[in-house]
Formats: sequence, structure tokens, C-alpha cells
Amino acid sequence: MTNGNAVNYVQASNGKVRAVCQCCGAKSKPAKPCNDGEPDLFYLGRGWSEAPYPVDCEHSDGSRGSTYTCPKCNKRLHAGEKLRLREYLRGSDE
Repeated sequence: MTNGNAVNYVQASNGKVRAVCQCCGAKSKPAKPCNDGEPDLFYLGRGWSEAPYPVDCEHSDGSRGSTYTCPKCNKRLHAGEKLRLREYLRGSDE
């Protein structure tokens, strides 16, 4: 998180970026960024998925742009498990 807001990717070394899973917060290996600065899906590694959004699209959790899901969470989702996205956890402190 940056400034109290969730992020969909973070800077890595050598000008690369790491995707952040929208379910568990796991980070991908460093990947080449696209022209817009977001991680390029084809360099993230096997099993990562992306829900593409415009870079300036702001989500309810404060993050911007595309969202990503790690291989572990993707496997759980494909098995039929329901996972809570961090986007919906903000209002769940009841």
C-alpha cells in the first residue's frame, strides 16, 4: 500500500515492475513494463492473470489501472472457491 491506498503493481529494480495480486497481495517476479508503466502480462510468469483497465481508472480501494491475480489464487478461483478481493475488504471492519 502507498499513502494508505492499495496498489496493483510496485516498482522493482532495473526499471522493472512487480504485479500485486488483488486477492492475497502476493507479488510477481520483476517484469518488463508496458508503455503505460504497468506490468506486461507476457513477462509476469505462468499463471498470472490481468483484468485490463485504463491507467487512469480508479478502483474503490484507491488503486488505479489493471488488476492482477496470482497463480495460486487463480487456481483456487478455478476450483470454485470464492475469494475476497482487497477492494471489498475496506468496509468489512464491522
